[in-house]
Amino acid sequence: MKKVLKNTPPRKAKKQRAVVSPTRISKKGEKFQPEDLKKIAIFVSNKYPSLKIYFQPDKICIDCPPSMRMVDNTAEIVLEFLACLRYVCSVPRLPVSINIETLRDMSPMCALLMASEFHRWQLIKNMKIRLVNIEEWHPQIKRLFTEMGMFNLVIVENAYLLDSVESDEKYIKLRSAQLVKMGDALSNIDDEVAKIALVMNQNYKMYGGIEEAITNVTQWAYKYLLGVNRSIKNRWWFCASYNTTTKRTSIMVYDHGATIPKTLPQSGIIEDIRKYISGFDIVTWHD
Repeated sequence: MKKVLKNTPPRKAKKQRAVVSPTRISKKGEKFQPEDLKKIAIFVSNKYPSLKIYFQPDKICIDCPPSMRMVDNTAEIVLEFLACLRYVCSVPRLPVSINIETLRDMSPMCALLMASEFHRWQLIKNMKIRLVNIEEWHPQIKRLFTEMGMFNLVIVENAYLLDSVESDEKYIKLRSAQLVKMGDALSNIDDEVAKIALVMNQNYKMYGGIEEAITNVTQWAYKYLLGVNRSIKNRWWFCASYNTTTKRTSIMVYDHGATIPKTLPQSGIIEDIRKYISGFDIVTWHD
C-alpha cells in the first residue's frame, strides 16, 4: 500500500530582528563591544524617542532634558527620562554616561526623583559614580545638588565643593533608608522640622505625619510588588525645604513601589487621610 504525501506549504523563514535587546546581549557574559553598544543605543532610542541617546565606543550616552519640572509642557519628558534611567540600570554591566551638561533648569522635586534613581543604580550595581565635565554644568544645577545634599546620598568618586551662599530657600538634606534602618534615618528629622515650624511660625502638628507617611511607604508601596531588588525593597527617599520669604514649606517623601491609586484603596485608610488633612490650609502639590 502506497503512502500518499500531502502537499504542505513551505515554512516561512523567521524574520530577523533588526535590534537585539540589551538584556539578550548582556547574557553573553562578555564585555560589550562597540557594535553591541550601537545596537543597544538604537533599541533604547526607539523605546524612549523623546530623549537624545547615542553611543561611543565604550559606553551609552543619555542627555538630560534641558528643563526638568513637573509642569504640563515638560512633565512627560521628565518621566520618560526617569524611566530610561531605571531601564538602563536593569541591564547588567552596561556602561552608561548621563550628560548633566544639557540640564539648565530643575525643580527640587525633580532633583529628588533623579537622586533616587542614581541612588538605586548605585545600590543595585554596588559601585561609585564618577562625575564628568563638572566645570561645564550649569551653576544653578551645581548649587541645587549641593544644597539638597545630592552627593551626600549618592556616593561619587570626585565630589565638588561650592562656597556657601545665603539663600531664601533652606533644605533638609536628602535622606534614604529602609524599614530596618528607619530609626537612624529619622533621628534628627523631627528636630529639623521643629526648627522649621518655629522659623515659619507654623503649627508643628502639620509635620507630625512625616514618620506616618514613611511607615505607610514600607507597609503598602512595596507590598504587592514581586521581584524587587532587596536593596530597594521598602526603601524611601526624603527631602524638605522652606522659604523664609514666601513662608512656604515643602516636604517630599518618595518611593519606588506601586502607585497610590493602586495601593491606597486596598489599605482602607483613605477616608482617615481625607479627614486628617481637611483640618489644615494645605494647597495641592507644587513643583
